[in-house]
Amino acid sequence: MVTTELSLPSGQFNKLNWETREEWLELRRKGVGGSDIGAILGLSSYESPTSIWQSKIARNPDREESEAMRIGKLWEPIIRDEYNLETGFGVCEIPYIIQNVDYPFMLASVDGIGRDKDGKRFVFEAKNTNSFDIIHQLECGEPPVSWVSQVLHYLIVTDADYGVIAYQAGNSHHGVLRVDRDPATEAVIINAAKTFWEYVEAGVAPPYDSSKDAQKLLFDDNLDVLEETIDLSYMGTEVAELFKLKADAKELKNKIEAVKTKIKKAMGHYKWGETANFKCTWSRSTGTGFDSPTFKAENPDMVKKYQKDTTNDKFNIRQMKLKKVEE
Repeated sequence: MVTTELSLPSGQFNKLNWETREEWLELRRKGVGGSDIGAILGLSSYESPTSIWQSKIARNPDREESEAMRIGKLWEPIIRDEYNLETGFGVCEIPYIIQNVDYPFMLASVDGIGRDKDGKRFVFEAKNTNSFDIIHQLECGEPPVSWVSQVLHYLIVTDADYGVIAYQAGNSHHGVLRVDRDPATEAVIINAAKTFWEYVEAGVAPPYDSSKDAQKLLFDDNLDVLEETIDLSYMGTEVAELFKLKADAKELKNKIEAVKTKIKKAMGHYKWGETANFKCTWSRSTGTGFDSPTFKAENPDMVKKYQKDTTNDKFNIRQMKLKKVEE
């Protein structure tokens, strides 16, 4: 087995050491990490630019480590050791966060850095997932874009020659992906990280988007409702577009249900149906539900005991009648 110590070009990096999880979380607030960049680019299904921004300015508490994250950490050394056995390369575990001097707003907490038989340095990333969508992507030879963006971020920070993603997907899907340097995409990542960090430093939230985090922030920042009307004439195009989109969405929903009904009729009693390229599943079951209205009527005291404050964010749009113009 080839064993080699990590050698980073001198003067190009800072090593940010940590001992406790609290120290690690505090260091993560000093820049954009590889696990952040996917959300900043809008590629994450779990995070958004707003949630990342909130964590950096400590506006909301850091989320507790999920079970998936805990399992992922348990798998990391196993996947790394297995890769070393399969390749003979020596992947070194990195016990600190790497900060690039040229891009101090970019951080890398990598799973390892190694050197191949040709002397080229590579970033190592271990992934464990049970996501059916990701497993399907991998089976089709399509690496998740969030994984690739994360490794490209690490390549920028570490200036390594390429990246390696070794993954365990489900119980039987194991493989290795190579991520090569991509100057064009790396430029996009650097610009996105720089722009995002400017929002952090200014204490100003990034532009609102459709994510739940952004919508909640918009809601919280505008709780003081003025019972008056504001002139939105300057946004006439956007309002008209929204009205049309809602009408189109309703029509599209009806079309979807109509086509779905035809397919269900064709399937009849069968649970699965297949074409050359698609597989349909129609699951049917019966059960019992909770009669909430009756329970509330018969147990008002108990209902009151378990009531909690909620928020209501309802947005409606309707077309107004044209006003008659007097001659």
